[in-house]
Parts: sequence; C-alpha cells; structure tokens
Amino acid sequence: MYDSSQFPNRVFKSMFVSVVSGFIFEVMHRLEGRWSGESVVPSDVLVSSFPSDPQELISPSPVTSCELRFDPRGYWIEARNSVDRTGLVTVRTIRYKPIGNGKLRVEMSDGMYAECKVETVEVSPYLLMTTAVDMRTGKPLLVETVTITDNVSHVRTIQDFSAMGTIMDVFVINERRVVDATTSELEPYEEGLKPQSI
Repeated sequence: MYDSSQFPNRVFKSMFVSVVSGFIFEVMHRLEGRWSGESVVPSDVLVSSFPSDPQELISPSPVTSCELRFDPRGYWIEARNSVDRTGLVTVRTIRYKPIGNGKLRVEMSDGMYAECKVETVEVSPYLLMTTAVDMRTGKPLLVETVTITDNVSHVRTIQDFSAMGTIMDVFVINERRVVDATTSELEPYEEGLKPQSI
C-alpha cells in the first residue's frame, strides 16, 4: 500500500490517452473538433514598432478556424482556414501521421515547407509544438505551439522565419472550441450495451 505521507510532493493523476498505431498520445485527441479564433497580436505591430498606417491598428485582426478529426486510416487531419484583414482566405489541409510516442510527421496539402522536415511533438499534456526545419540549412522556418488552457480554449502561436533565420511574422491566436448542433450531438443510448474495457 502506498503511504502518501512518506512522499508529500508526489501526486497521482488520471490522464486519458489515445493509442494510435501502437504509439501513445496525450494531446492530439483533446484538440479534436472545431476551433475558431482571432489573432491578438498582429504581426506588423511586432515587426515594426508602429505601422505606417494608423488604421492598421484598428483594422480587424486575422481570423482563423480549424477542424481536427481522426481518420480511420490511423492519422489526424486538420482543415485550417484563415482570413486576413484584406479578406483573403487561405485554406490548408494538414495530415498528422504518428511516428513515435507523442510524435507525428506533418504533411501539408499546399506543399508549403516541402523542403523541410516538419514534425509535431507533444511536449507536455498541455503543449504541442510543430517545427519545420529546412533540410539544407538546418534552420527553422516555422515554429508553432498550441498551449491548452482548458477544454474549451487554447492559445496558438505561429512564428515564421526567413531562410536566413530572421523572424518574418508572429501570430498569437486565442482559439475557442466551436459548439454547435453537429459538434454537440450525443450518440443515442442503446439499452443492453455493456461498458467495455481496453
């Protein structure tokens, strides 16, 4: 029997994990669903102290929406849309394929970062990090983190770098889970079903 008085600084917590292709994941399944957010730090404000046009400070920030779902073939697919302040819509589909415990290979539909090794790593139960490293230079071109604050919100930071290693853009996006009729549906209860154990 475990005596907690001997180890007062030790705490046990139950955590739900998913196992995909034999690999354990703590974060990816928690991000499944639809998310929407608005950039809270426009990149032009960070790169230069003040934009040349004061209207840029009050113009709408980029808006994003994404949906992460698990594909029955054994990987996650994310459909990500962003609308910038000019109204330009960018659509990207991202595939996350398990390659280790908490580690995924990333493939982007638009071929962006094709010359890079792109991976996502679950750094902790609350932090996901994606990096795109140029295979020729070894320098990062993208560093993206998702920090989970609770079950309905997280913060996504995106840092884009030039081939020389200079920071080009930074976005900080507060994203919230979208709950609507399709995402909040419950499976009908079937009488006679017994709980299953793994």
